[in-house]
Amino acid sequence: MNERSTALILQYAKNNSAKNIPCAVCIAQTYDAMYLRLNARFRTKTIDSPSIRLALDSSIPVMGQIRHGTVQYANLAGATLGAVFSRSKAVEK
Repeated sequence: MNERSTALILQYAKNNSAKNIPCAVCIAQTYDAMYLRLNARFRTKTIDSPSIRLALDSSIPVMGQIRHGTVQYANLAGATLGAVFSRSKAVEK
């Protein structure tokens, strides 16, 4: 564990009156999402929603949601990249 992860765990425990984090993966994904949004904000000149969305859509990560057991990508490019990544991982195994 490093200083950031320790600070995150302590802050979570303080804010939620909890000794343990019930879903550490959820916390990590929220932490990553916050930094993706922050990065998008710094790449835009304005803080309006369309500018932030464009910055998020043009970044390397593929954005999507899991609904009913399948991934629904935010855009067609994400779906294409998602398929490429899935095939790449399957071939590596």
